[in-house]
Amino acid sequence: MARKIIVFEGIDGTGKTTQAKLLENRLNQSGIRAKIFPFGDPELLEGAIRKARRNQSIFKLPQRVQILLVAADFYACMEKVVRYNGVAILDRYWETVLAYHIPKGISAEWIKVIYQDTPKPDAIILLDAPVEEMAKRKAEDINALNIEQQEKARQIYLVHFGENKINALLNIEEIYREVWERIKPILRG
Repeated sequence: MARKIIVFEGIDGTGKTTQAKLLENRLNQSGIRAKIFPFGDPELLEGAIRKARRNQSIFKLPQRVQILLVAADFYACMEKVVRYNGVAILDRYWETVLAYHIPKGISAEWIKVIYQDTPKPDAIILLDAPVEEMAKRKAEDINALNIEQQEKARQIYLVHFGENKINALLNIEEIYREVWERIKPILRG
């Protein structure tokens, strides 16, 4: 099978990681090579960026610098994705940068130029639910505590990917059934 790219997007707590793992397991058990790729390269900057987010030091940098650091990290991961011969599953893609930085005053056009050379995903699945419900799931996550930021990100996700949304308030199995129904035609193509 030629490489396919499946992306899960959504605000914090919507179940992106859970659904990505379920899809990876099913595909591998079915004899279809599949792998989850993190948003960023853990061997390069991702570890440092995550640490900087946890201790909030990254937020002291200007927005554009934050975006460029994340972009370098993302492109390092994409080098691995484009060489992968199977189904590459991503828990977030560059559109996450749009969702979280447009509300902070960065233009969509500037962000899109940075990511213009990324491969086009075969599917983007938006897991969507009200922010207040998701904050209950991710109360320990600093981003989940910022309800206003999450709501702004959710609205941007809905504008860009609303036609691909799945209700993240459904139970895990119901969400996965919907994910699978959307992925099956892509695997055949």
